[in-house]
Amino acid sequence: MAADLGGSTRDQEQADCFAFVDASGDHSRSFDKPNVPTHFVMVAIVPRGDCGVVSEAADRIRAEHFGRAEMKSSGIGRDVRRRCRVIENLAALDAHAYAIAVDKTKIDAASGLIFKRPFQKFLHDKLYARLLRAYQRVIVRADEHGSPTFMMEMKAYFERKHPTTLFSGFEVEFVRSSDEPLVQVADIVAGTVGQCLDRSLAPEGRRALIAASRSLSMQVEVWPTDSPVFEPDASADTDDRTVFRCALQAADTFFERFDGETGDEVTERAKRALLYLLYRARVEEDDSYVGTHEIVEALSDHEPSLAQNPSRRPIRQAIGRLRDNDVLLASSQSGYKIPQRVSDVFDFVAQSERVLNPMLHRLGKAYRLVHDATAGRVDLLDDPALMPIRAAVALHSDPIAAAEADLDGQKPIAPERP
Repeated sequence: MAADLGGSTRDQEQADCFAFVDASGDHSRSFDKPNVPTHFVMVAIVPRGDCGVVSEAADRIRAEHFGRAEMKSSGIGRDVRRRCRVIENLAALDAHAYAIAVDKTKIDAASGLIFKRPFQKFLHDKLYARLLRAYQRVIVRADEHGSPTFMMEMKAYFERKHPTTLFSGFEVEFVRSSDEPLVQVADIVAGTVGQCLDRSLAPEGRRALIAASRSLSMQVEVWPTDSPVFEPDASADTDDRTVFRCALQAADTFFERFDGETGDEVTERAKRALLYLLYRARVEEDDSYVGTHEIVEALSDHEPSLAQNPSRRPIRQAIGRLRDNDVLLASSQSGYKIPQRVSDVFDFVAQSERVLNPMLHRLGKAYRLVHDATAGRVDLLDDPALMPIRAAVALHSDPIAAAEADLDGQKPIAPERP
């Protein structure tokens, strides 16, 4: 069945985001009982092309794997092989998934979110706010849940909180999942993300699901922000664990600082880049460096122009914005990542040294040439604002300054490699 978007033709023409929403998990906090998930996952499926065409493609996948039945995550259960086959087929859909995974173990019992209604309202609103930061006009079709009165209250609350203006708009309708294949896709993806995070699942099963989920166009946000999906390996060196926790906390602080704000283009790109790096470290538990091309591919759903831009400058600007705001990232010639050990940070030091030493060496040459040619009348670095650079150049290329630093117990910058 093709997507029935409802609303007027004018509304459909003006909307730049149609989102199909469903969730996986329950509200139980009885974690000592079997099969009670620690995470509740909500997913929005946003078609990049014509909604009807994408919906029909999803329905064909449903028929292939479920026959006449509805496409539901609960219908697959913990059959990892079957779930992987379904996910690999769904990855071919021209759509992007926005996911929010809530770690229920980190929810304060005094917050009120332990109750179903406040929890549902909060999580829906958090997902919708994320969509509204990315798109101007959003139309949501969400799976029915609760009584008709509750759904009417939810609809009124969301549309009151996100009123339509000259520049933005929001509309939400609750639909039967059996009538909308893309809501069923959201259900499957949400269930899969939940199992990727479920530590009660066998490790080999989780690895297979994580590998399959990489084929999806998807970004996963974890909430609360101060809870990593997994703890650093207890067998790891103490300093390694400390560095990893420090990096995660710095990333969480960055999101808290900019939560609910729409920043400039570079800041928004930085948020999305950091989300992807966190996804690789927290959800996929991937310790490898993420290449610039992989970040571009992940971000191009929001910025299609990035894929056509041969320059790496937009990504470098985003990484720079993160580091300017105290986010700890490791980098090497292979790319970027959330550092998980001390050696990762030393990779960043080595990468910086490869850039800075030649620059200081060349600047020192220019400084000496001009200084000598003018008999000392022109000092290129004689400005209070340039004192840090002057000191670095002196330590790098002035043997007297280097000797003085050595006597003071400082370590001079190494000379440029031949």
